[in-house]
Amino acid sequence: MANKIRDIIEKIKVISVLRDATIQGITHYRLLKQFYGLTDEDLSWIKTEYPELLSESPRSLVLIETIQKKLKDELINELAITLKGYRLVFISIQQLIGKKALGFFRGKPVKDIISTHAIVFSGEPFSWKGPHGTNIALIGPGIYFSNFLTEISRERISYSFPIHGIFISEKFITIGLEKHEYSFPLSEKISIIDLSDKRIYSESSITRKISRILSTHFDALDAFFKVIRRNDIIPENISQIRVLSLLEELPSRLLFTDEYWNSNIETLKKGLPGIMCNPGLNKIEDFFRIMPLEVVKARIIEERDIFMEIGHIAVFQLLT
Repeated sequence: MANKIRDIIEKIKVISVLRDATIQGITHYRLLKQFYGLTDEDLSWIKTEYPELLSESPRSLVLIETIQKKLKDELINELAITLKGYRLVFISIQQLIGKKALGFFRGKPVKDIISTHAIVFSGEPFSWKGPHGTNIALIGPGIYFSNFLTEISRERISYSFPIHGIFISEKFITIGLEKHEYSFPLSEKISIIDLSDKRIYSESSITRKISRILSTHFDALDAFFKVIRRNDIIPENISQIRVLSLLEELPSRLLFTDEYWNSNIETLKKGLPGIMCNPGLNKIEDFFRIMPLEVVKARIIEERDIFMEIGHIAVFQLLT
C-alpha cells in the first residue's frame, strides 16, 4: 500500500512538471528532460498512459488538470483506506483547560507561559470511568511543546519533549463539536483530525479550518516532525512511558512510572515549563486493566511506523 501511495505521488509530480512546461510552451522531449528534469522513465509512463500529452502540438491544460485531479482522488482514496482509525490530535492546553501551571525550567521559576501545545498521532481511543466522568486515552507517539519566559529571559524560550499519549476528560472532546459538519472537534482549543476522512483533503470549508489549525500549531508541528523521526520516541521499556494528563483530577500533569522518576529524579526535580510532574502513571489502574503498559508500548511502536510510512504523507497533503 505504501509503495502504491508513493507511486501516485510521483505521478502527480510528473504531471505538475508537465503542466508548468505546457504553460511555458515547452513540448519537445529534449527540453522536457534538459530544463524540467523529466526522466526517460517519466516520459515513457506519460507516453503509455496519456500519449496525447507528448504530442508536438499544443497540449490541453484542461486535460492535464483533469489528470491531476484524478490522481489526487486516487491518492486520497488510498490514504483513507490505509489510515482508517488513525487521527492526529492537536491541543492548545492553556486554552482548553483554562489553568496555567507555570512550573520550572532547569531549576528556575517560569515567569510566564505564552502557550502550551500537545500533538499525538493516535489509533483508536480507549475510555474508562474516572471520578469526574468518562476519561479518554489517546495513545501514540507525540510531543509536549511550550513557549515561555523565565525571570531572566528577554525573548521567549521554546521547549519540547516526547510523550506517548494523552489522558483527557471526555467533556473536553465534546466542547464545540460540530456534529453536522465533522465527527470530531476542530477548534483552536482541541482538534482531532481523522486522517481517513476524505473530506479533510477536499472539502474547502474543512480544509480551510484545518489550515488555520496547522498554522496555530506550526512551531509545535515542526518540533513533532523532528521528534518522531528520532529513535528515542520509542520507549526502551515500559518504565520509560510518559503520558500527558489533562484529566480533571490531574490537569497539566506529566505522568510516568515510579521507575522513571527514580532514574531521572535530578532532571525532573528541576521542573518542566507549563506542566507538573507526577510519578504515578501505573497507579491509574482503571485504564491499565484495559491496556497494560506492555500493550501501550506495542501500540506506540506500531503507530510510529505507520506515521513514518504513510501518516506524514497525509499531513503534507493538508499543509499544501
